[in-house]
Amino acid sequence: MYRCHDHSGTTVLTDNPAQLQDCSQLESSILPVPNIPQSTVELAAPTAFPQSYSEPSETSISQTTNQEPDPHADIIIPLKKIGGSFVVQATLNKERTAHLIVDTGASLTVLSTRIAIDLGILGTTDTELLTVNTAGGSVQVNMNYLSSLNIGNARAENIAVAIHDLPDIPEQIEGLLGMSFLKHFLITLDAEHARLVLRPKPSS
Repeated sequence: MYRCHDHSGTTVLTDNPAQLQDCSQLESSILPVPNIPQSTVELAAPTAFPQSYSEPSETSISQTTNQEPDPHADIIIPLKKIGGSFVVQATLNKERTAHLIVDTGASLTVLSTRIAIDLGILGTTDTELLTVNTAGGSVQVNMNYLSSLNIGNARAENIAVAIHDLPDIPEQIEGLLGMSFLKHFLITLDAEHARLVLRPKPSS
């Protein structure tokens, strides 16, 4: 580093020996830094979600999950095919399940003697004698009523049932689901997909 004095007596520091012959200050080639407003360099705080997103509240969630089912909506019941018959599981008087053949040609729902004994509806003062026509001819059967019969979410009350042991059926079959229950619904038997579609009839 070299030192000299210009014509005005100002001390000049330089690393260039040639500048000592005519000692003078050089014009700076460094451009001044512009005064940038502070607002242009601030970064916006990142947002956790897009503007259109809103966190669901507990109230909205509970309203979604606790919605009441539509009382007029179709009720789809899966069926099991045994032999040439479609079988459904029913709940009788909220206490006993039974496997019944779906039979839209039977005017009454039919239950086996064993089911009737389990439910306590055989040999009571409410039992009536009824003559019914079967494939084997006319037979006398006991008839009584169930307080309720459920197939999945489909429910009907005060259902007339005939108590009769059906001949020549598999042991696991315990009766027929007949029109004394099915009349409460508009019925579609979807054989291709093995399901029974029930639509509740509007109240009269």
